[in-house]
Formats: sequence, C-alpha cells, structure tokens
Amino acid sequence: MFVAQLKSGQKISILHVSRNRLSAFEKLAPFFCPSCKQELILKKGELKIPHFAHKTTCVIKPEGETEVHLQGKKKLYAWLRNQGVKPQLESYLPEINQRPDLLFQWKDKRVVIEFQCSVIPSQDIYKRTSSYLNHNYYPIWFLYEGLVKKSPFTIQLNSFISQFIFHDQSYPVIISFHPQKEEFITYTNIVPFSKNRAF
Repeated sequence: MFVAQLKSGQKISILHVSRNRLSAFEKLAPFFCPSCKQELILKKGELKIPHFAHKTTCVIKPEGETEVHLQGKKKLYAWLRNQGVKPQLESYLPEINQRPDLLFQWKDKRVVIEFQCSVIPSQDIYKRTSSYLNHNYYPIWFLYEGLVKKSPFTIQLNSFISQFIFHDQSYPVIISFHPQKEEFITYTNIVPFSKNRAF
C-alpha cells in the first residue's frame, strides 16, 4: 500500500516520496490501514518499492502485494494523471467494503481499476465485480501480463484467465498490463478452439 492513516485520522501517501525523505515519515508512526484500521509498518528495503504493509493479514484485501503489483499501481496512477484524469489511490469504499487499486470519475461514471497480479478464487473476482456494479462503480480489470501463457497466435485459457474476457462492441477482449515494459496488451477476437486454448 502507498497510503496510510495517522492516529489523527490524516491520510498520507508515500507514492512520490524519495528514499531520502522516508526517515522523516517514520517519525509519524504509528500508521494504520485506512480500510481495516489495523496497524501498518513502513517497509523501505532495497528489493521493493517503499510501501506500507499490514502487520497481520488485511480483512479487506487479504492477498497482499507483490513488487509487480506495487509497480503496476504506481505506473497506472501516473498514466491516468497524464491522461488528465484525477485518480485516487487505494480509496476505501465502505459501502461495499472494498479498496480498489485506483478510483476516478470519467464523465458520469465512477470507475475502479483492479490490477490483478495473482491467481485468486473465481468467486472473489465475481463478488468484487458484482459489488462494484451493484453500487454504480464501473470496474476495469487489468491482468498482469506475466500470468498470460501464449504463443504467437494462441493464448491458454483456464477458469481464472477466462474471467477477464469482456466484450468490446461484441468482440471478446482481454487487457493485460506489463508494468516493467510500461505496455498494455490487448488480446482481441478471441476464438476458442479447445477447452483451454484460443486463437
């Protein structure tokens, strides 16, 4: 996570804080999750982007965050800002008990972005998507490109990957994102030819 709450209730973000300034942020501890209110620790090691992590598992978003997920959120946030959108990072939506990676207003729609970097149960994705839609949020799921198994003209489908197929003007599409390469990849005109493969 890049956003934490202080004892006073004030929210702080370390998204654009340099490593040199992190020690000043440490003096603001203790930190708390704006969603579940559990205590967080500031992690500033060399392997991952500096971030906040739960001392115990978060009840709102229990799957945790990998370096790829942290990088992806950071780059998607910057990309949206460059598009003239004003994204909110890790906003907690108490009415549905969810914390999407990004939230923004697009014309008359409230849009949430979920960047999915790990395989989670199908019912979790269905439940999250249904909750967003039932509360008038338009969800967009980006799949981490590293989860997509492919060859030049085919893609492997399984029950997890298949959940990310949506229909754009009645054509099936999967959108993935590769944060290290800063690329969006769209798989279009998906035509299954076996139980787990498609052109």
